[in-house]
Amino acid sequence: LTLVRKLRCHITFHAYLIARLDISGFPVMIRHSQGTAAPPRPMAMMSNGPVVSDGTWVLTIYVTDLNIRRQFRVKGDMHIGGVMLRLVEDLDITRDWSDHALWWPQKYRWLTHTRSTLDQYGVAADSMLQFTPMHKLARIQLPDLQCITMRVDFSVPVFNAVIQLCKELGIRHPEELSLKRSIEPDFLSKGYPHALEKRASMSNISQKRSTSHSYSAHNLSLPNPEPETRQHYPVTMNSSLHSIQHASSSLSPASKHAINGMSTPYVLNVTQSNSSDWANSNNNGLQESYIPPSKAYESTLLHETSGSQENFDQTLVNSPPVLAPGILNGLFRPKNFAQKAALNQGWLDSSRSLLEQGIVEHQLILLRFKFLSFFDLNPKYDPVRINQIYEQAKWAILLEEVDCTEEEAFMFAALQLQVQLRAERKAEEGTDSAVNDVDGMLNELESSLQISSFQRHGNDITSVPELCDYLRFFRPKKINLKGWRRAYFVFRDLYISWYSSSSESHGQPLGRIYLKGCEVSHEVNLPENKYSLRLLIPSAEGMSEFWIRCDTEYQYARWLSACKLAVKGKTMADSSYIAEVENIRRLLDMQHPIASHTSSHGNSITVPPIDLTPEEFLPMKYAKRMRTRQSLVQRILEAHQNVNHLSLNDTKLQYIRAWQALPEFGIHYFVVRFRHKPELIAIAYNRIIRMNFETGDSLKTWRFSSMKRWHVNWEIKRLYIQFEDENVEFSCLSADCKVPHEFIGGYIFCSMRSKDQTQCLNEELFHKLTSGWA
Repeated sequence: LTLVRKLRCHITFHAYLIARLDISGFPVMIRHSQGTAAPPRPMAMMSNGPVVSDGTWVLTIYVTDLNIRRQFRVKGDMHIGGVMLRLVEDLDITRDWSDHALWWPQKYRWLTHTRSTLDQYGVAADSMLQFTPMHKLARIQLPDLQCITMRVDFSVPVFNAVIQLCKELGIRHPEELSLKRSIEPDFLSKGYPHALEKRASMSNISQKRSTSHSYSAHNLSLPNPEPETRQHYPVTMNSSLHSIQHASSSLSPASKHAINGMSTPYVLNVTQSNSSDWANSNNNGLQESYIPPSKAYESTLLHETSGSQENFDQTLVNSPPVLAPGILNGLFRPKNFAQKAALNQGWLDSSRSLLEQGIVEHQLILLRFKFLSFFDLNPKYDPVRINQIYEQAKWAILLEEVDCTEEEAFMFAALQLQVQLRAERKAEEGTDSAVNDVDGMLNELESSLQISSFQRHGNDITSVPELCDYLRFFRPKKINLKGWRRAYFVFRDLYISWYSSSSESHGQPLGRIYLKGCEVSHEVNLPENKYSLRLLIPSAEGMSEFWIRCDTEYQYARWLSACKLAVKGKTMADSSYIAEVENIRRLLDMQHPIASHTSSHGNSITVPPIDLTPEEFLPMKYAKRMRTRQSLVQRILEAHQNVNHLSLNDTKLQYIRAWQALPEFGIHYFVVRFRHKPELIAIAYNRIIRMNFETGDSLKTWRFSSMKRWHVNWEIKRLYIQFEDENVEFSCLSADCKVPHEFIGGYIFCSMRSKDQTQCLNEELFHKLTSGWA
């Protein structure tokens, strides 16, 4: 019986190795598997240990599952697959070892190429390896701040690990997401100088990493022990538990049980849990203990074919309110641009594995939308994705990561309240009429074909659209006594021209602005009926300001939409112009404190007598302005009357659109050094902006469309970018230089997506654009 078990174990492991090796490596494994004993050879004792005259030496391997160590003699030309086979034979334990691989802790390197030899990897007699599972449990915090325990592949690049995570969660387009390290708020509040000191103190560990990649920002959250502790055995995946507890929080009982025992079998699924885990709590300000029930997802294709939300985990589609009272005060709120730049410290390198970046089993990592360029949002296929985007937008507003006006803040609060009320009454929402279903299908068809109202209404598409209005303009200068002036403005193609009157519009203009390459922002004050556009125009002296003030909301919506398209090089003939105008007008309507819509909308919802906590709906700076809590609640309820007719999905989508309309949306800040002093830059989906460190004003803009090439000098950690008219180089002070490099390449990758192309994700192109290596 023992012989049969051994034979079964050998056959199973042979089949696994054959799948990872071609036939050329197989005879080597067969020779080792036969276990033929070599004749005794004379020993020669050396400083590194016993080495025989024919070049064999003792290799030490620690098996993390069994907490045992094995030693046997090998040669430098022995394949990695042969080493694993010898180890399994020596263990003499019948089990499935197919998910195990060799890990080199001193070099932070996986030995996954089974045909490569020990010499090719540089493994010597003083090297100590680990035989450990590639898939391990990790605590993942979703954008809605839920923490779930999932099995993640620690041996593949983070990009591939995120793809598998999103497949399990039912989220399409995983290229928009990535993983972050959990960093303490106290550390983030210290800004970039402390980040420099921390990276300098960890430089010794940096030098021990794999030389084929840059050292990422994984050293910023203090999750790892000192380098010296990694030089001695036993060095297991669990040896850093005290560091994890120091960096994040205590584990749930289920997680602690898994740590003390052997690793659980390889099953890619959300870890099953019962409701008793809900009661566990921690002290790090996150609802760590909540683990949603297990839900097996066959693939993302399942959701595309079924279209039913029943296939998705409802705790991911509609996030439960799991925050305890007072938790909000423990979350990090950036107060300046240096602290906003610190938010980008924790991004993990997409080209390297989790274990190579110091992430260990059961450590808390954050899953977030990194590239805020959302492609093909469809309520039918993306209920989880839409909800998680909404939750990330909500926390960005509440934690003041993105600035908004007071009117916009109460609009967001009203939308958040509507989502909460609709989620509680979701059962009543299931009885939609057939008319609404038909409208939804028509809207989906229109969106997929990208047909605008402008084209449907029979407009002459051969004519060039233009805008003509009397507007006021203002050019800020150091000495300016004229203030706002009135003129007749004409917007045609990509140009804005202005004249003294409409009768002179066919003559020479008083001034003209070419909008492509400019920056456009807006300021709205609804109580005072002020609708202003701010244009930043590139010039030899830097960016010059030009303000335009509209008289009505309709004027403002049309001119702002035209400017937004023009800076991208598009005219008002573009199919998205009318939709952009309607979206801006809809956002303005929701900010008006007008009478209730219940009389005109039969599907409106009435707010029951509830006790609202304003801090859960408003940014702290606006929640503190009101004298009484009752006045805050009353104003939120008044704003809610404008949105009480929206359905659950429509409310979330409207919240996302309003978030995207904010000037700071999609702006990722970094503290860099061009030549001398630290400066502030921002990376958006289509440009790099050099900004004023104190005010955030744009000083210069470089667009991706004018960028020829970019690369990183890993020796001195400087990013080089070549544009059509100049070259730019800088070193990043607030994060590793790989982080801004990856943002540039990732946004370029996202811009290359198209509905006409295949939906197969081009992983090779993503790594080519973001890895920093040719």
